Amino acid sequence: MTAVERVDEADPTDLFAAGLRRQRMVDWHAPGPVARAAAAMSGLDAMRAIGDGVLRNRR
Repeated sequence: MTAVERVDEADPTDLFAAGLRRQRMVDWHAPGPVARAAAAMSGLDAMRAIGDGVLRNRR
């Protein structure tokens, strides 16, 4: 049975049906260090620094 067949057979009134289940993985880092550094800058300067890689979270 394919995923499409499972979705077609799922009961549309059952929001928790196995055929309607989806998963998404989210990975993020707390923005504390970047926010503290950006607080001393204007909004535009902070966005430019983030875009240029000057302000970024270290792993």
